[in-house]
Amino acid sequence: MQTMTAITLRGELDDALFAHIDWKYGLREAAVYRDTGLPVEEIESCDCCKFGHWMQSLPGFLRVTPEAREVDRLHREFHACAGKIARRISNCEFDAAISDLSGRQYNALSAKLTKAVARWKLAVS
Repeated sequence: MQTMTAITLRGELDDALFAHIDWKYGLREAAVYRDTGLPVEEIESCDCCKFGHWMQSLPGFLRVTPEAREVDRLHREFHACAGKIARRISNCEFDAAISDLSGRQYNALSAKLTKAVARWKLAVS
């Protein structure tokens, strides 16, 4: 891989990690402040977020690496899980949503996705 491409990719993966943290905070904030106006369908779709758009814009040779495929799979799973939580918030099931946000599945998926992005970043070094 060309050096500039690797440097750019590592920076974009760092940006993705920060965006993931911000996004999680926003979902929790919606549950706590009872904001039912969430775009549930967008949250359920991994292609609607900034990271999803970025993943789809990558050249094919970068998307087919084992690390990229793992990140893509976990990103999809995370959005499916977050979408269920967003739907609970939208349906005014705030206590259940807050419980899910603190729950094992959501946090395990988040941690796995974060680690997979870090592994991908190391692989392009």
